[in-house]
Amino acid sequence: MRFYFQFMLLASMLFFVTACKNGTGDFKTSNGYKYTVHTKGSGKSAAINDYIYYTATVKADGDTIQHNADKANLPFMQLPKDWQSIKPPSPFYEVFSKASVGDSITIFVPGDSIPQGNPSLAGKKELTFTLTIHDIKDSTAFAAFNEEKRIEMEAKAAKSKERIPAVEKTVTETLALYKAKNLQMQTTPSGLKYVVHELGTGPKANRGQKVSVEYYGVLLDGNKFDSSFERGMPIEFPVGQGNVIPGWDEALMLLPSGTKATLFIPSNLAYGDQQSGPIPPNSELVFYIEFQGIK
Repeated sequence: MRFYFQFMLLASMLFFVTACKNGTGDFKTSNGYKYTVHTKGSGKSAAINDYIYYTATVKADGDTIQHNADKANLPFMQLPKDWQSIKPPSPFYEVFSKASVGDSITIFVPGDSIPQGNPSLAGKKELTFTLTIHDIKDSTAFAAFNEEKRIEMEAKAAKSKERIPAVEKTVTETLALYKAKNLQMQTTPSGLKYVVHELGTGPKANRGQKVSVEYYGVLLDGNKFDSSFERGMPIEFPVGQGNVIPGWDEALMLLPSGTKATLFIPSNLAYGDQQSGPIPPNSELVFYIEFQGIK
């Protein structure tokens, strides 16, 4: 029994030494915030003024309140030169100052440290932020990356704007058939009507997933009130969470990604008896949409 106890003690000590040597384990920041390094990456390490790109899962008392897994549009944080003197102190700067590409880290933030003003976090005992570090760029690489993205976005915007005449033709023809009661449509129990021009082959979106959609919206008289094609940029939002009108939420959880369709949305699934910019109260809305994908 004594030999077994000594063996287990030695094994525990070896595990602790190995974990510390690898940079994994449980730690505290200089201000007392707990954090756990699950995996220590072997990529570039962070330096002052670097930009640290990551994905994050945020939980409040164990319930997920945010999940960002979109690696094409990673959030980032710059590590400032004076991070140690910033008030109130943040555990993120200190943890990021020791980060490397490939790290997986959970930071624990007590409820009494959570800034006031967000009703959804009132009374929460703890927030946890589980972060994966995907990239670290110095200022030069950051500027070059942003310039590359700007050029790419401008090219995409130009292509989107080039499609406006074809989209307008589709909307005009579809609306004319609708008014003539000569359009074969599908109608949902809620009253949403739609016609599919091209059925996508991608997956359907689940509630909370971020979707990307190009659209062209008109009133029943054909007057346009909004168009992403003219801006040259699709709209992106988490579906099924009330960020858009109910008719959109329903349609975008019903249709597979890649679908091109025209939606006829009754006023009760749009803005009801409320005025919304150029949209009069009690308006039925017509949207041509291109469901580009799920992020």
